[in-house]
Amino acid sequence: MASRHQDNSRVLIVEDDALAGQTLLKLLAEQQVEARHVTRAHAALEVLERDPFGCLILDLTLPDMDGLEFLQKLRERYGAQIPAIVIYTARALSRAEIDARSSSGDSNSCLTAGADDYLPRPVDPERLLALLHARLGRNPVS
Repeated sequence: MASRHQDNSRVLIVEDDALAGQTLLKLLAEQQVEARHVTRAHAALEVLERDPFGCLILDLTLPDMDGLEFLQKLRERYGAQIPAIVIYTARALSRAEIDARSSSGDSNSCLTAGADDYLPRPVDPERLLALLHARLGRNPVS
């Protein structure tokens, strides 16, 4: 397991859609939340080796790695030190749907792979702030 510390005030956005990533960055900046955006899972893994983050906003359909595989790699590398993971989905999903989703058809799910919550698209700024409050342990700035 790699050793690292978490910075609970920072967010890493792992989203291959540049517009969606920029939208999230803008919303977070408006709330004075430091964030970084990467478009590939491998880039996210490299960034996490160097820089601590308290939360990841993760698209499940990345071009270089499935979101579930990415979650499993995070769990293998960081164990209990894994940052909070918020799945960023193209449609609103219930907890049951998030739990049942698996691209490989096996019993793995987003939640058992390490995800904590989900954020549907298009992003609802109030929901984003509520997730930040819950996952980063901070009060959102109004």
